[in-house]
Amino acid sequence: MPQAWGGCYSTDPMANEPGLHQLRAVIEGQEPVFEWLDRARDQNKLGHAFLFLGPPGTGKTRTAFAFAQELLAGGDPVAARRVARNQHPDLHVL
Repeated sequence: MPQAWGGCYSTDPMANEPGLHQLRAVIEGQEPVFEWLDRARDQNKLGHAFLFLGPPGTGKTRTAFAFAQELLAGGDPVAARRVARNQHPDLHVL
């Protein structure tokens, strides 16, 4: 079953999707968000949940999934695919 990814539907959500570090060049005006996420990760001050809010078209979904992949997959391609398909047991999208 296709899953939503970045506002489109694809049978392979990982195809051509940038990672969190690459999104900086794609999503403009969100530098404070990326800096906050980097700081939280680097200082190991991660909450049990993250809520991405904002107007449509600001990159919330892409950023959230990229951040989830970075945290939950850690370079494991199988885990990264599970995150991208919203099938990872530790990822809950509301």
